[in-house]
Amino acid sequence: MIPKLLLLLTLTFVSFNADASLWGKIKSAWKSGVQKAKDNIPNRNKDETPTTKPNNGNNPQPSKPPVICNDDNTEVEPTLDPGDIVIGVGDPPKKDCSDVVLPDTKPPVKKNTQCLSFDKNLFSQSNSGATLSSLIQNSKDKRSAFKKHYGPLAVYLQSKTGYPASAIMSQWSEETNWGTSKQAVVNNNLGGHSCWDKRTGYKYPSGNLPEYMKPEKIVDCTYKRPRRERGMYITFRNSLDAGLSQIYNIIDNPKTAGVYSETRGVLKKALSQGKKPNPFEILDGLEAYAAFPPEYIETLKNRIKEDNLEVFDNFGVCDE
Repeated sequence: MIPKLLLLLTLTFVSFNADASLWGKIKSAWKSGVQKAKDNIPNRNKDETPTTKPNNGNNPQPSKPPVICNDDNTEVEPTLDPGDIVIGVGDPPKKDCSDVVLPDTKPPVKKNTQCLSFDKNLFSQSNSGATLSSLIQNSKDKRSAFKKHYGPLAVYLQSKTGYPASAIMSQWSEETNWGTSKQAVVNNNLGGHSCWDKRTGYKYPSGNLPEYMKPEKIVDCTYKRPRRERGMYITFRNSLDAGLSQIYNIIDNPKTAGVYSETRGVLKKALSQGKKPNPFEILDGLEAYAAFPPEYIETLKNRIKEDNLEVFDNFGVCDE
């Protein structure tokens, strides 16, 4: 009986040791696997928090970095610093560099590519009105010829004062029958500029003048207006003096500040904001003066529209 009991105890002890040895091997392998898994995890500081949140439908998910293209449209692999995340909020990045338009990073350069050549000597001649009238009358299209020959003068005045070329040209075309009237030919008078006291060889205007009006102009006041209008037309020495004097009378003459205050306000506001004055608003301000009834202003506005005079507002003077 005792030998059998001893045999049973011996077998049980051997079996237990075998199981313990197997369990040790399993435990050892498990620890080894855990360590390898830890070694494959990037190092992270204890206080570091994940840079992304679980997607619950509201959080944008990281997308692939956009394609970068060289100047020759070859694709370059983008490089991102560690931790950078490109959030996809629009269309996926294009993969074909040939379809990518590289933005121009250079600051825009404004160039005055539209300019008119201004012959100051021509408009300063005593017979300039007659010379220009002859050129216009001998052309097939009087209106086109007027714009061709008087456009540079209007643009020149615009460059000196800011007054829209289209507004002044509309008046000249109406007052001189497109540059061919006796008033333009004999008096070099383009805008119907008038005076009251008959005299010759006097300075107009006089006083403290803006730079563009210097020196003072010498004019005559002898050419009678129609009886129903009274007064006389001013005779200017040349077309340039006539144009400068008309602009001065509207925007700078102290004696007409009250009647042209609206026009001056429109001009000053636009120029102070670096904008081009609206020629139609400029003309609206002339209605305050009795010599410019509403019908006359509407005629000038229609002239600007029908003959595309506003195009001259975009020009500068190339040379003088």
